[in-house]
Amino acid sequence: MSDLGKFLQAEREKKGISIQEVALNLKIGARVISAIETGDKSQLPPKTFLRGFVK
Repeated sequence: MSDLGKFLQAEREKKGISIQEVALNLKIGARVISAIETGDKSQLPPKTFLRGFVK
């Protein structure tokens, strides 16, 4: 798991927010949120989409 993924997961859990809630608020699939938290690059969309998520 990446350091960023660990950090994001820890903050989400500290606030008691589910992956589904994050996905709905950010309009990103729950699978993508989970992949970011676990560092599973095989489940991430192409870089073009990831750049859009960051913006």
